[in-house]
Amino acid sequence: MIFVDNFNGHHDDGNGNMQATLESSNATLRYLVAAATDKIQPCDSFVISKIKDAWMEIWDDYKFKAIKDGLWREGSGALQNPGKSFFLRMAAEAVRRVNEQRDQTGLTYARKAMIRYGLSLDIIGKWHEKQLNCDLQIVIEKHRQHFEGLAVPDLDPHDDDAPLHD
Repeated sequence: MIFVDNFNGHHDDGNGNMQATLESSNATLRYLVAAATDKIQPCDSFVISKIKDAWMEIWDDYKFKAIKDGLWREGSGALQNPGKSFFLRMAAEAVRRVNEQRDQTGLTYARKAMIRYGLSLDIIGKWHEKQLNCDLQIVIEKHRQHFEGLAVPDLDPHDDDAPLHD
């Protein structure tokens, strides 16, 4: 089971490619409904902070080396921009470093967060809604059709009468 928000890019493009890929991977999408972000954000905030820490370590190492090697932009006093591919490699390296980290029980931080918020499989390898924290269960019950796959319409954050506004 793959949990995603209702961003348009997470919905099938109409040609069935996404559904075919999901079926071949034995995966199912479940959509987190609008107004659930504050309920699930704690799940990834710790992992994101670890990725940011790794990112800053890599970035600082680059800057120190660049200063030592004299990689300055001509006449500006600023370091040369290393380019998009450098930043993509840096992001991949930061995630790789975090994925290698384990807590004292041997769990990765991402896995621990998924377990803590009920987004992982239970002890017999199944997932069910009752594993989720109570707040998420309430949001899902209130917006069942969206959790099951119906796209959530774009909402005006200032419209108190929006159909899914909590």
